[in-house]
Amino acid sequence: MSVSQMTFDRVWTSATDFPTYVAQEETVRADMQYLFDFIKNHFNNFVTNELLAENIPFSPTPGAIEAVDLQSAIEAVHQEVVDVTQDSVADGSITLAKLCQVSGSEAVDTDAIRDGAIISSKIADGTITAAKLASGAISGGSLAAGSITGTQLANGAVSTDKLGANAVTRAKLGNAAVGSDQIADAAVTTAKLGSKAVATGNIADGAVGTNQLANSAVTSAKLGAGSVITAKLSDGAVTNAKIQDGTISYVKTDGTTIQKKHAGPIAVTIAVADWNSSLQATKTVSGIKTDNSQFVTWTPADASYALCANNGVRSLITPPAANQVRFQCDTKPTSAITVYFTIFD
Repeated sequence: MSVSQMTFDRVWTSATDFPTYVAQEETVRADMQYLFDFIKNHFNNFVTNELLAENIPFSPTPGAIEAVDLQSAIEAVHQEVVDVTQDSVADGSITLAKLCQVSGSEAVDTDAIRDGAIISSKIADGTITAAKLASGAISGGSLAAGSITGTQLANGAVSTDKLGANAVTRAKLGNAAVGSDQIADAAVTTAKLGSKAVATGNIADGAVGTNQLANSAVTSAKLGAGSVITAKLSDGAVTNAKIQDGTISYVKTDGTTIQKKHAGPIAVTIAVADWNSSLQATKTVSGIKTDNSQFVTWTPADASYALCANNGVRSLITPPAANQVRFQCDTKPTSAITVYFTIFD
């Protein structure tokens, strides 16, 4: 192809073609317009005629497309591209670099991918996000053992029907996790109670009846002081063997209080020298009180009975001091006297 060169039919340096000074303005403007139009016409002719593919000669290399101009060559190439089929493409000839990767114009779309063609090794790690997963896409068999941890479970996600039989073991329960509301009525049987698990505070008042007590279960150690009252004793239950020696005492004269034996018999010996000029003798008897709250009785020994009776020996009612008694006689006995005291509180 040869491009025509632009030439002017008048020369600017020629005074004949372009006078140096022209008095008429119209002539100057006409000369300038000539130059502009000449250049414009030449450029437009070049663009609209000489640059047309059909006007551009084409010289193919041997064995290439047969065409005499560029337009014919382009048309022939286009037809060959149209005629290209799968069999015309050599195996492995389309590389990654040949595929368009411009966003929105990517060469490979969904329809161009064969079903099942994308295997695990073709998927980059971390590329499948939650948004790419269809509802129900992950089944139980797709989960690795131990892959679901506490952080993957939503609050309240594990419902009762999701728990296997006997799935909740003791180790899975937190301290104090099982409250009254979680225990069915009558669910706590005797077998479920540990040894001594029921403390006093867990037994309601009056909850232990006769049927709940084993035979011989109430021992002396379980009875509080004074807990056995008269109404609890069967008729004839208190036998002679149940009464301690010396425990039955006299009744006060007013009949209001039964006194129990405090001490006695306590032997007291009054020597002849113990009697003073007032015919009185003071002796020590441990346990005697001065407030008249006691019932005190005494009796002479068998060998001293006649001496006491013949000499008018007697005990005064009011003790002179604690732990003391005072005797009075009408005549001084000629020998020692022995008497026995018994004290009731």
